[in-house]
Amino acid sequence: MKKPNFQDMHKVVAIGLPLMAGLFAEYLMYLADSSMVGRLGTEYLAAIAVGGLVAEILWNFCWTISPGTQSIAARRYGRVQAAKLNSPEYKRAVKNTAQVMDHALIFSFITGIASFLLASFSRSFLQLVIDDPEIVTIAVQYIDIIKWSMLPVAVYFGIYGFLSGLNIIKPVMYSTIGTNVLNFFLDYVLIFGKFGFPAMGIEGAALGTAIAQTGGLIYTLIVLLSHPHLKEYTLFRFRKIRPATIRDVALYSLPIAFQHSTNQVLLLVFEGLINRYGAAYLAVVHILFLMAWSGKSVIGGIAQGASILVGNALGRGERETAVRYVWASVWFAALIASAIAAVFLFMPEMVVRLFNSDAQTLRVGSVALRMMIPFFFVLFMAFTFEVVFSHNGLGRFVFLSDALSSLLFLLGYAALMVFVFDAGGWAVLVGFGLYLAGHALVMTLGYRSGKWLEMHVE
Repeated sequence: MKKPNFQDMHKVVAIGLPLMAGLFAEYLMYLADSSMVGRLGTEYLAAIAVGGLVAEILWNFCWTISPGTQSIAARRYGRVQAAKLNSPEYKRAVKNTAQVMDHALIFSFITGIASFLLASFSRSFLQLVIDDPEIVTIAVQYIDIIKWSMLPVAVYFGIYGFLSGLNIIKPVMYSTIGTNVLNFFLDYVLIFGKFGFPAMGIEGAALGTAIAQTGGLIYTLIVLLSHPHLKEYTLFRFRKIRPATIRDVALYSLPIAFQHSTNQVLLLVFEGLINRYGAAYLAVVHILFLMAWSGKSVIGGIAQGASILVGNALGRGERETAVRYVWASVWFAALIASAIAAVFLFMPEMVVRLFNSDAQTLRVGSVALRMMIPFFFVLFMAFTFEVVFSHNGLGRFVFLSDALSSLLFLLGYAALMVFVFDAGGWAVLVGFGLYLAGHALVMTLGYRSGKWLEMHVE
């Protein structure tokens, strides 16, 4: 590892810390939502797991508008930073940067409407993969309401990516945390019927989420129209619509959506394979997934801050500066990875007890967490590379790496262990670690190649 530059680390953390806070708040709200709905009964917990997975897949296509927009906005804003104030080059760069928002909004509307329409066919899809008609019915009740949030979410993330690319980070943090806190409050009120409202059950969870996400959109729109830094950016003019720019936003957004959606499907298949060796192994895989997600939530915010600074630096033509920002984030990731490794090594049972206290799950989970320490460590160390790539126009490379690693280890290796060797749950569980390490290795090789420094975003 390169020697840390503490000035660069300060810049990366200053931008990344608010983003990290927002991501972690989102993670905590996900756990809280599942916990509240789970109190309604096992069938409701199963239904929100199924309905939430469908919604998550569709939300992926909306969320990835953010890195797609940021990829272009950060580069163009870098040119604004490089130009002399009020010069013709400066005014041209400001105008070109402002146009990113208009084109991102057009793509947001297309994506949001498409996600809404796809959600309308959820019952037919769920009936093909879920045998229990009661769970399907409850899940569809959730999806039929949550689908109305698809368009607001898509527009919100278009604005999120634009603001991030221009280093306007605190409003992004406020909107993310505020949305999730409002979501938690509304879910509590509407699920259980508090403060005079009727108890709506799982439909209340969906309605609370939809209202909170719409509130987040309204807040970011206000920021976009009133922030003093944006006064010289003429937004919402739509005078010169360039299909090529809309195509570019899509080009840098969709591969990330396909990456996450493919990964979720293959992880679901992997869970089905390991479930053959008992519910304890399935529960442990879920715990490992949540632990990976929690680590990524912390490291990912800082890495996203680095990705913004990298985009700005490359827009200014400063490659060495971009490299320093990446390593500043990697050093932060090393600290977090070391802390998580220590928890896994010395307190694995405590981690498992956060989710389940069954004796067999505790035994399997404690051993699994210690076994996964090296795999998690390399994942977290390489995660900065993934975020920098996906937020600077190399989403296709990330998608191909993740898809290949998933197919090889979550599907191929695991199926081989189950159907050919019948090697047992531990052997199958190793497939999860190999998937993490395989993807991390490809990300590291991609960074070392240096080709990411030559990526033209437009």
